[in-house]
Amino acid sequence: MKRNRTGMTLIEVLAMLLLISLGLASVIGLVMWGQRLAAEAMARHTAMSTARSLLYDAHPLLRDDSGWINVESYSLSLPTRVTQTGFCNGYFVERIEEAAVIDAALDNVVRAQVQVRVFSGESGKLLSTAQATILRSGE
Repeated sequence: MKRNRTGMTLIEVLAMLLLISLGLASVIGLVMWGQRLAAEAMARHTAMSTARSLLYDAHPLLRDDSGWINVESYSLSLPTRVTQTGFCNGYFVERIEEAAVIDAALDNVVRAQVQVRVFSGESGKLLSTAQATILRSGE
């Protein structure tokens, strides 16, 4: 007599569960990887925005407890090098400005090379750097 099979064996069910669980684990891993990449991209974008704003603003609007040090006024007795460090937007920032007189006839105008480096607050990893040449005029 011939028997009609109408079900699945236990081994077939276990093999199917194994394949489904491997597929789900792969999908979950890809989602977590994508979220990490998105968070890193957002951090780099915010770090670059912070660096670009600090290029031109030597005195950012910070809280008193921000830890921003060496914030001083710029004198036109040159050459000068001013290094500022501190936290801004949750990132550790280093701002270096080196200034020199452009021309003896224009003694109240200086050219400054500004470099800003932004580091991650937790790991200290360099996220962004920006540099520019700016002109400052004295009163």
